[in-house]
Amino acid sequence: MRIDFKQILNRTRGLLLKPNATWELIASEKMEVKDLRASYVLPWIVLCVALSFLAALLHSPERKFEMALLKASVNAISLLGGYFLACRLCWEFLRKKTGLTFSQAACESVVAYSFTTVFVLKMLVSLIPSLFFLQILVIHAAYLLWGGLGAVMKMSEKEREQFLLVFSLSVIVSPLLIAGLLNLMLPNA
Repeated sequence: MRIDFKQILNRTRGLLLKPNATWELIASEKMEVKDLRASYVLPWIVLCVALSFLAALLHSPERKFEMALLKASVNAISLLGGYFLACRLCWEFLRKKTGLTFSQAACESVVAYSFTTVFVLKMLVSLIPSLFFLQILVIHAAYLLWGGLGAVMKMSEKEREQFLLVFSLSVIVSPLLIAGLLNLMLPNA
């Protein structure tokens, strides 16, 4: 599978600026989960990790390479682990509440594209650490989830209300939780 960076950029721009129209486009596509991971999620994670490595090389006062490698490793594990943990938590909650009414692929699609906000903010804060206050904008992931649950999973507003909190917390908190645990185990990270 060839990675289309222009498609990733257009999809990201669409989700951030015109989410409703972009969700409708996503809902009309029938992409396999492995293709979604390979063509959207993993390139974003690789980009975030590479930029965090380069930024740590620039901003670390001592032991630049070691610190950069450590920061990049923590970011890689927290983003990848956070993504899979969020997918699993959302799917299990959805399955428990509805049975097997919805597909796991649709659930993962909603979670994957809702991670766009997490990826963009991680990239920005890695490059310019003084913009740390922008991390509050991660709440935009909840807005993306609201649109995705309606467009991709065809949920009514009442159904979306039941799932939004759990899905939002999963997407927003999973990477933070994993990064926090890693930082506790690796005090210099």
